[in-house]
Amino acid sequence: MELCPGRKFDLFKGILLAASSVAVWGSQSAVGRFLYGEAPEEFDAFSIAFYRFLLGDVTVFLFLLLLPQERPKLFSSLKSSWKTFLLLGFVGIAMEGSLQTLSLKYTSSGRSALFGAGAPLFTVLFARLLLKEPFNSWNTTGILLGLAGVVLILGGGGMDVYSTHTMLAGDLLALGSGLSWGLYTVLAVEPTKKYGPLVCTCWAMLFAAPLLGIPAAFSGGLCRLPSPRTVLCVLYLGIAASGFAIPAWAGASKYLSAGALGAFGYLSLALAILFSILFLGESFTLRFLAAFLLILMSLLLVLKGSKGK
Repeated sequence: MELCPGRKFDLFKGILLAASSVAVWGSQSAVGRFLYGEAPEEFDAFSIAFYRFLLGDVTVFLFLLLLPQERPKLFSSLKSSWKTFLLLGFVGIAMEGSLQTLSLKYTSSGRSALFGAGAPLFTVLFARLLLKEPFNSWNTTGILLGLAGVVLILGGGGMDVYSTHTMLAGDLLALGSGLSWGLYTVLAVEPTKKYGPLVCTCWAMLFAAPLLGIPAAFSGGLCRLPSPRTVLCVLYLGIAASGFAIPAWAGASKYLSAGALGAFGYLSLALAILFSILFLGESFTLRFLAAFLLILMSLLLVLKGSKGK
């Protein structure tokens, strides 16, 4: 059945918001890996994540203050749903952000992005368990292909100019970040409908700040004086990758199903690998390329099986 013009426009808005988010996120792995490779003494995953999301929260909060229609919801939502925001902050901000950042210390940018791309697989599974979104043959086949790609890449491939040892620990950390983001995508659906993406993101990042600040303080990262290069990288990660991309991603959930939204995570994968090849000298074995193709095929199948809301 053909979609009406209004539904087509909603679908277009959802696709535009999701694509904008993953376009920015496609570069963040390369930025984090560059920061670790060039200044390992300054690379503290919890501190970087803390500053990143604190900056992102300030960006979103200031933007909310400029929107009169959003201001009334800002504080009323905190009173009624602070537990929800705390959960979102822990799962999708603190956990995902620290795992993804820490993975870049132990594995290459391309591999981190590839394992993080497991988020759509987890999103579809969590959407089935928590939102009762139906499975179909396209979803099932896509999940199996994506899983095969993840298993295949564990066998090797994807070394860059900073690789000096086994990357299994970083691979598993990146996979954990994908699981966290898949769960966040599903958990954020209902509060986003109720309060809007900006309000949800603002409070989630605010609650994540102390969760990240405590381990950052114990690690000593907050006491170090960063170089200008580190400051610029953190500013980019905070303002663009958090302050803009996360609210845009949450906004897309108003127009796309959780399964379809999660599938867009694969688009950032292609960009992440491209940046890694161009700027970090990352090489890819046939095994790695085969895994990449399996995951891209998985994207197409999951998109086909997940319709807009």
